[in-house]
Amino acid sequence: MTPKDGIGWKSVKGDEKYHFLDEMGIGQFVKPEQDEIKSISAADINVPLGQVRYISPNVSPVSAEYPSKFEYSTDDTKIEIGKDGMVKGLEKGSAVVSVSLGDIKAEFIVNVTDPTVGDVDGDGKITIRDATMIQMYLAKLIGLDDKAKKQADIDLDGEITVADVSVLQFYLAKMIYSL
Repeated sequence: MTPKDGIGWKSVKGDEKYHFLDEMGIGQFVKPEQDEIKSISAADINVPLGQVRYISPNVSPVSAEYPSKFEYSTDDTKIEIGKDGMVKGLEKGSAVVSVSLGDIKAEFIVNVTDPTVGDVDGDGKITIRDATMIQMYLAKLIGLDDKAKKQADIDLDGEITVADVSVLQFYLAKMIYSL
């Protein structure tokens, strides 16, 4: 509908939906004004040491639109955080992260935990040494204890195979971002 003589779009405040008003036989659509963001929230997350996870903030009310991007910050050296909300665990422990959208801010916790798989040598990091240890185990050059075997089974199929070392190498080459 195109505005003509005051007929057309009219903005109203509140949670009203779009309405069609009939005043003296003339129709008019009423469109609510956009809701403003009242708060931001994000759940605490766990990031295995040396691995990457993404932060997923939410706004309230859900119907609010936000034209700008979330901004993330931390002063803690246990994690590395990117502009897109990507968090990498650098050191075991907890870190506080702030997320903001304009003047609205929230804080949440990132817990850097032991890696679930991949840390075959048990040093708290996933490195090329871990991939080499799996290869040496497969070639029967070394043995692995039960904990190391559990870490070496990357695909969690109950067996240590070439597929496990391949996935670990893809991860180390940053061709995939989580194990």
